[in-house]
Amino acid sequence: MSNVDEIFRALVHFTRRRIIECLSERNAVTFSELMKYTDLSNHGKFGFHLRALRDAGLVGFDLSTKGLCLTERGQLLAEILLDTRFLIAREGLDLVYEPERYVRRLRFGDHAVLFYNTKEGKHRITLPFLLGGLVKGEAVAYIVLEDKLDSESQELKRYGININRFPKGAFTMMSAEDWYFRKGKAQGETIIGNWQKLLNEKQNAGFQGLYVAGDMDIFFDTGKTEELMRYESMLGKQFDFNMCALCLYDSNRFQDNEEQLIQLNQYHGHSIFQDIFVNTKNILIVDDDKTVLESLRIILQSKGYSVDTAETGREGIEKSKARLYHLAVLNLKLPDMNGAKLLVTLHKNLPEMVKIIITGFSPDKAGEFLNLGADTYITKPVHPEELLKVVKEKLREREEATLIGAVA
Repeated sequence: MSNVDEIFRALVHFTRRRIIECLSERNAVTFSELMKYTDLSNHGKFGFHLRALRDAGLVGFDLSTKGLCLTERGQLLAEILLDTRFLIAREGLDLVYEPERYVRRLRFGDHAVLFYNTKEGKHRITLPFLLGGLVKGEAVAYIVLEDKLDSESQELKRYGININRFPKGAFTMMSAEDWYFRKGKAQGETIIGNWQKLLNEKQNAGFQGLYVAGDMDIFFDTGKTEELMRYESMLGKQFDFNMCALCLYDSNRFQDNEEQLIQLNQYHGHSIFQDIFVNTKNILIVDDDKTVLESLRIILQSKGYSVDTAETGREGIEKSKARLYHLAVLNLKLPDMNGAKLLVTLHKNLPEMVKIIITGFSPDKAGEFLNLGADTYITKPVHPEELLKVVKEKLREREEATLIGAVA
């Protein structure tokens, strides 16, 4: 592993960043003092991450004071961390709620919705989504109201999206009136059929799939909300073809019809509000015990998580190929598959997914799974409060690590 790889691994892991930051403030401290300063109570996990930093040459031992300290490389890393946090603060970025970055990570199969309340808010989130699809080398379609075609073209230029830089046919802008009504007849079956025809055309032209952002105001303007609801329900939360969609709704239309907003929200797998980023985190639980599966599902769903379950390792792997999961809770003692193989395969399918192990092994044995891609572990029996706390913390850490990794 290169020096850059070692530094990057230290940067993106919350516990290791915390150790580096504490040693930069309090050099030459004992193991126990460092645990206290970092507010980490699990001796085994702390020791594992500290050894990793020592092996990477970032943390050393001061013989004169008999305390832990940063090496020159470690001090350099501490400065990088400080500079990164300064950049984040200067740009006003929120480490947890950052919808612009989130929409750029959506992928084929995802059906997302944006509820915006200002034109600026709409563009701030929609345009990064469109650019994200173009940068990935995919075809992109932008559906806007007919009288907004010229102004939206200007917004694209103002944002810095130069259509001429991308392959021919990569970007298409169409009027909502034409797409949904003249061609689509305001009928869900017809509109979806037209999407699939357009997708086939783009695939024949060499694109793998299609990214779409569509303004849905025309359905309200023409009083066709029943047709809209039917169309959205037919699309479902997830597509089984290579399309990624962001549906655009002006939230001011729902001032007197909150139930309609809630219903539309339920038809989508990802929900984003201009001022309140509602990221429904998808969680996968893999355990061969049906009672455990049901208990964990109920606990996590009670906090608003979208939860899928699998009773075998193979079922868990297949589900990880079909849907974007942000976190997995795994029992590695499964009848059909070795725990190490399951971890490695899940990491390959969804490298950014947080993986939490539920185990009855000793801390030393459980710690071995951290080397195989697990982020942390919980020992049996599982207490609801502990599970929810760990899930929340790990999801937050992953959001922060993604942002820091991008800035660094």
